[in-house]
Formats: sequence, structure tokens, C-alpha cells
Amino acid sequence: MNRKAALVQFLRSFQAIAIHILCIGGSTALTVGLLEGNAPPDALAGICFLLASYPVLLGLAWWQFNDDATLLVINQRHTSDEEGLNSATRPVGTKEES
Repeated sequence: MNRKAALVQFLRSFQAIAIHILCIGGSTALTVGLLEGNAPPDALAGICFLLASYPVLLGLAWWQFNDDATLLVINQRHTSDEEGLNSATRPVGTKEES
């Protein structure tokens, strides 16, 4: 899978969507409260924190997503190597048991 397809797949994942909703929704709610005048006193700090943490959270989630994908590929290669080894050591004319 190329890098662009992996990024699109990640951005559509549950974890990325949860981060989008948390950061964009939270900053939107605090901004609306600030504009209406009924926001908590530290709403501006909350907005800044959410906007600053948004790319950091996405980056950490992307890193984990790539790690999981890499481990999956390694496990698949390891499994296929074991299957190849098993078929190579099995006597000719015998079938693999399920």
C-alpha cells in the first residue's frame, strides 16, 4: 500500500475521526460560548490547547497506525515463511491437515 492510500485509510479510521470530533468540536463549542459571552474564564486557553494538541494527537495516532500496519505485514510474512517451510518439509504425496 502506498503512503497516500495509507494516509487516506488512516484519516477514515475510527481513531482519527474521534480525534477530529474531539478537537474540532471542543474548540467550536468553546468558541461559540466565548462569542456568546457565557464561556468559562479559561475558554481561550482551552481553545489554544485544543488547536495545538490537534496535530500532535493526529501524529501520534498516525505513528501507531503505521506501527500496527508494519507489525501486520511482518506477521503475514512470518506466517507465509512458516507455511513455505512446512510444505517444503512435508513428504511428497501427503496432504496438509486442517
